Amino acid sequence: MQKISGGQAVVIGAGIAGLCAARVLAPFFPKVVLVEREGADRLNGVRPGGAPRKPGFLLCGGYAALSELFPGIGADLLVAGGVRFDAGDDIRLERPGMGALPQRRMGWASYGVARPTLERIVAQRTARWPNVAFRYGWQATSLRLADGAPRVDGVHCRLPDGSQETLDASLVIDASGRPDLTLASGRAGGLALPEPLFGPGIGYAVATFQLPATFNPGFVGLVTLPDATHLRRGGFVLRVEAERWQVLLAGAAGEQPVADAASFCEFARTLPTASIGDFLRCARRPERLSSFGARENAWYRFDPRHLPAGLLPLGGAMCRLDPLTGQEMTLGILQALLLRNVLAAAPRDGMQLAVRRFLERSAPLLARVWSTAVPHEAGFPATTGNPAPQGKEPIAGYASGSQANGSQASGWRDALRDPAAHETLLRQHHLLGLVVDETVSPLNAA
Repeated sequence: MQKISGGQAVVIGAGIAGLCAARVLAPFFPKVVLVEREGADRLNGVRPGGAPRKPGFLLCGGYAALSELFPGIGADLLVAGGVRFDAGDDIRLERPGMGALPQRRMGWASYGVARPTLERIVAQRTARWPNVAFRYGWQATSLRLADGAPRVDGVHCRLPDGSQETLDASLVIDASGRPDLTLASGRAGGLALPEPLFGPGIGYAVATFQLPATFNPGFVGLVTLPDATHLRRGGFVLRVEAERWQVLLAGAAGEQPVADAASFCEFARTLPTASIGDFLRCARRPERLSSFGARENAWYRFDPRHLPAGLLPLGGAMCRLDPLTGQEMTLGILQALLLRNVLAAAPRDGMQLAVRRFLERSAPLLARVWSTAVPHEAGFPATTGNPAPQGKEPIAGYASGSQANGSQASGWRDALRDPAAHETLLRQHHLLGLVVDETVSPLNAA
């Protein structure tokens, strides 16, 4: 592949989105520098002060895209203890009041794997590119704008010893997981700000349990979708190693679980189905239990009008979603794959053209992910301009809660009896078939 720029690319954030972006940029730039505010210990699941890592659920669409970026990565996941599953046969997906979808083999694979393990494997694969440099413990504090033009040409960083350094950049990818740096650079450049969409978020607690390798509840994963008309509570169970299971419980603001074992189990008994509570009765005391406060879902609809040249947000810096069904992590991987495709099709010195094409082609991808991830959370639609209220009242927006509920219920009923409808629903849930060449394909693409 030809180099698209003679300069250096800088990626902010070494989560899954940032790691995939660095791997994508490596063939097109002489040097790629990945800046991560946490230390290298994060790859072993250790965060400053013992802070917990947020969970991840690698959907089949995410694994398919990851395999395209890192061929053979499934073997690495298996060696690391990941548990391979089939989307229809091994993952039990249930909706309150309507039951669980039947076990039907779909032939789409992914892996149950702890997020630190997944990030470590992707980081090791990315580090095989000799022109990719990791800067752990470096915090990006602001973006440097070129004199006289709304163009980003560097990243100001604070180093572990407190000193400052600026990295020159022909392209900056903001994969920090939040839009603050990108929005600040737009303001500094005198550009318009995007009109965001906000959706009601959840608070959640995550526990890890050790169980014998022979333990078999009949599934690798179990997802209980929230009840839109009742408590707005849900959760998932996922086998992340042969002897370890991760359980996430979630609720709307004011209803989220807390991080102690007794309260965790009590909260599970309030879910609209008994499945997760039944699982917990088989489990021992958790090895680790952490809670996370509620935050709203947010989609910052960036287009070229909002961004200085040389800057591109990715993943959570563009669209932030809760972890209940895994869309945010998968979205970051899909966007990285889309970025690779537009860079490969761009002419030499066509970096800004590639950025524009990416934003154009990313918009329908984001719209589909947003519509898949957000309405189920309470049957409540999104709103523009300000964070969504966290109460139980419907939010003014694109559809009423009852309309969203009715559409979901109809699709679920069809999936229960019709294998083709079941396949379509699971393709949507697992974000399969969305990125093909430079375009976003129909959800039912092969």
